[in-house]
Amino acid sequence: MSDRSYLPTRISSPIQMPRKIPTTPRKLPQQDRSKVTVDAILTATTHILTAEGYAKASTNRIAELAGVSIGSLYQYFPNKEALAAALVERHTHEMVELVESKLGDLFNAPIQVALPELVRAAIALMLSIPPCIRC
Repeated sequence: MSDRSYLPTRISSPIQMPRKIPTTPRKLPQQDRSKVTVDAILTATTHILTAEGYAKASTNRIAELAGVSIGSLYQYFPNKEALAAALVERHTHEMVELVESKLGDLFNAPIQVALPELVRAAIALMLSIPPCIRC
């Protein structure tokens, strides 16, 4: 039998797990008008994150710059983390669409032609992504 006297017999305080911050949109826009609203919110988010940085960004400032009420912003996004995640997702989709399109265009091209074209297109897209969300 081993001596386990070195093990604590009691936990002095419960371990607190960090709260998971929701980063998924509350709902997706269905109508054209709501799609325009969400686009304005994401565009304003990009401008504020680029100009002021993540720490200084606030949902109130984003809503103000987007020209929407804070309630409209919260209807789609629960917090600024969800806004940042939506921007990353948007640009990820753009990257996938670009690669799929280029692969379609270059399907029959030799690898010596296709690969440099894909790299050039990917670099161009990466440079078009706002610095605030570049990896």
